[in-house]
Amino acid sequence: AALARRMQPAVRVALLLLDATPVVDHVCMQDMIRYLEALLQVEVQVCEVPELQIAPKGWQALMERARHPLKSRPGRPGSDVEKQLFAPHLLECMKRLAEDPALYNLVLPETEACRTCILGFTTCEFFFSTEGLLPDEPVPEPRTQTHSICAGPPPASDVAVGACTV
Repeated sequence: AALARRMQPAVRVALLLLDATPVVDHVCMQDMIRYLEALLQVEVQVCEVPELQIAPKGWQALMERARHPLKSRPGRPGSDVEKQLFAPHLLECMKRLAEDPALYNLVLPETEACRTCILGFTTCEFFFSTEGLLPDEPVPEPRTQTHSICAGPPPASDVAVGACTV
């Protein structure tokens, strides 16, 4: 029994799909899961925030369920990016998800004394400031060069959250 407890992963990883449509194809996602499981020796689970009557699945449903604002802007003209998300708001919504995953219909594997990492994937860009911009104006490319964001676990929590653009 003691050996079995030592064999349990100390960390579990939830890959959270933040877009309404798949970010990567199924084969690529399976390769990524196998890679993370082998590299980190952790259990990896793919999750999504289900749609609501008022919001499609993904970051919009996350915002509604978290009852926290999540500023978004349109993508730049000529860019493949549809939306830009305010990074601090996204992290706050993800922290709220981590506090009560069941509220978001997110089921994490049950393990003893286990830290959790929730990593969101999106095709959206991240921004930190809208200074000098009109309300619906896209954030210029030089101000959206951050491709990953994270927030370590608060002192009373065992959950870290982060997101990256793909």
